[in-house]
Amino acid sequence: DLMYAEQVAFAMHEEQLRRQSKVLVKQEDLVFESTAMGNLAYVVDPRIGFHSKALGVVMAEIPPGKRSGAHRHLYDEIDLVVSGCGKVIVEDHEYIFDELDVLSIPVFQWHQYFNTGTKPLRILSINTRLAMDNLGLSLTHQGENADYA
Repeated sequence: DLMYAEQVAFAMHEEQLRRQSKVLVKQEDLVFESTAMGNLAYVVDPRIGFHSKALGVVMAEIPPGKRSGAHRHLYDEIDLVVSGCGKVIVEDHEYIFDELDVLSIPVFQWHQYFNTGTKPLRILSINTRLAMDNLGLSLTHQGENADYA
């Protein structure tokens, strides 16, 4: 009976957290941090008030002529090019992209982004890192660091 009572209490607590969760992110509220990957802003993440268990969102910003860090991870990643243009190298293949194009990065493939344009490149990345974290299966390898952060 004690274990079931804990299960019910957990469910009630989760419901409270869902009700308190942030829902909206305004562009002007994004906080970019300098990381090994370059400039990143966490958009949807439990660490900033969202009660998301499966999907996370980050925004990367790469200055003209610069590149992100190279990395790979065990979670899915879908990228929307919000502004700018460039290329991504996934393993040994190069893909050219423009504003509003969408990229699907395969799980555990090395990838790196390059801004080939004249304005900042912004990429909104939707990923399943949180699901993998919650399963205890999150793994990210960092290769070459960004050349500007």
